[in-house]
Amino acid sequence: MTDEGEGEERHVPGSEEEFSQEDQLQQLTETGTKSVEATEEDEEEVLRELYGEPDEDGIYRGADA
Repeated sequence: MTDEGEGEERHVPGSEEEFSQEDQLQQLTETGTKSVEATEEDEEEVLRELYGEPDEDGIYRGADA
């Protein structure tokens, strides 16, 4: 597996290896991968895509409910 801007192969542990929190932090730091907290707007967008518009109570029920 390669890291897109680097072109170098990076180690990704398999199921037989232990990936410590320290290893995870190092990989996240090296690759620039960051966790982003979803906002309420993000959640609403996903719910609309999955279930359509909410009902009059603001509940996303979907067509089958």
